[in-house]
Amino acid sequence: MDCGNNLSPVQIYHYRYCRKERLPSGTTVEIYEDDDPGPLGKPEAAHIDTDSPNKGWDPTDPDVANPWHQLSDDE
Repeated sequence: MDCGNNLSPVQIYHYRYCRKERLPSGTTVEIYEDDDPGPLGKPEAAHIDTDSPNKGWDPTDPDVANPWHQLSDDE
């Protein structure tokens, strides 16, 4: 996969999550590329408010000071 400058760290994380850590070898993955988002629509990327204490932190950073670790699952 050529990440270039087109993917955010979060997108790369999702790629790694699916490709390397969760899907068994041999799993078929279909890449959908079309202007029509289809029946499921196109998911929107998450945006972090510029005033958020989470701004600038990688959610996967294990640092104990990482504010992402303080969020509950429903936030």
